[in-house]
Amino acid sequence: MNKHPLFVFFILMILAIAPGCSDRLDLEESTNNLSLGLDLDDEDNLLVYINSPSYGRDIKKTTLDIAVKSQTLRQARGEEDQFAPGVITGRKVQVILIGKRILENEDWFPLLDIYYRDMKNPLTPRVIAYDGAISDIISLQPKDQPMLPLLVRGMVYTKSTRSE
Repeated sequence: MNKHPLFVFFILMILAIAPGCSDRLDLEESTNNLSLGLDLDDEDNLLVYINSPSYGRDIKKTTLDIAVKSQTLRQARGEEDQFAPGVITGRKVQVILIGKRILENEDWFPLLDIYYRDMKNPLTPRVIAYDGAISDIISLQPKDQPMLPLLVRGMVYTKSTRSE
C-alpha cells in the first residue's frame, strides 16, 4: 500500500488547522469580565463598570472591579485595559446591568450597539435594569454565594422560569 498520499493528507490537514492558533489568548494573559455595568453620573457622563474574577491563593477579594468614566463603550475598553492585569475580553459577559439614569434617556439603546455588532462578544448576556446606582450593586460581594454575575444571572433565570 502506498503511504505517500496518506502522508500528504496529514500534512495538508496540519497546515489547514495551524492558522487557527495564531490569535489565541492564554488565560493567564486575559481578564474575563463577567458583568458589565452602565450608569450616568450627576453630570451625565457615562460610567462603565466591569466585574472580573481574580485568581490566586493569597487573594482575599475574589473579583476585580473596575470603573471608568468615558464617552462610549469602545473608549471605556481602552481605559479599562490600563487597570486590568491582562487583556480585557468581552466574550464571557453573563449580565449587562443598566442603571435607572440611563434608562430615563430615550437614546440609551445605541450605547449597546457597539457591543452587539462586535462578533467576539456573546449574544446571550442578560440585560438587567437596576433601579438605583450601578456602583452599589457592582461592588457587592455576598458571603456564601457565587460571584455577583453568576448570582444575578441565576436569579433572573429562576424568576423567568417561574414567570415572576
